[in-house]
Amino acid sequence: MKILYLILGSNEYPYLQLKEQGLETTWLTRLSSEDKAVHLYSEKVLGSSENNRDAFLARNGANLEGERTLMGISDEKADSWTFPTFKGWDSLLHKTLSAFNHAILQSDFDFIVRTAPTSFWNPKELRKRLSRLGQGMEAVGTIRIFNDIQFIEGSNIILSRNIVKKLVSDLHVFIA
Repeated sequence: MKILYLILGSNEYPYLQLKEQGLETTWLTRLSSEDKAVHLYSEKVLGSSENNRDAFLARNGANLEGERTLMGISDEKADSWTFPTFKGWDSLLHKTLSAFNHAILQSDFDFIVRTAPTSFWNPKELRKRLSRLGQGMEAVGTIRIFNDIQFIEGSNIILSRNIVKKLVSDLHVFIA
């Protein structure tokens, strides 16, 4: 079983210090040799998210004109990927979906863990639990309901490769 940890990062203070003095000295040191951790960064070059996000998301499930595409990676290093994104809070969704798409195309994994730099994981325990759940496990996270729509929220979600592939193959399913 291969687990890809995608950690939402920032090029701004204090993320780099948190990465170097926190993540890289704690749970990242406990990854299996089959696992990989990647820090996700943004280049906010696409303008304001409030004006542009409908280019790739369907608002309230409506069919909007325009192509919904994800941006390709602008910089890739051994432990980090950078994507062009929007300016605004919802650039996190765009960065996450772009990373999912890049992972499907370029990475070998069975599960993705999308997480935050302030989260603490026990990779050995996660591996044990995912093994117990078996191949039928699709997604794990905190379930919320908003406007009668049930969804998995938060920065700590676990998705199977099959679910990640479905997410990036049909961007029209997203509600902004």
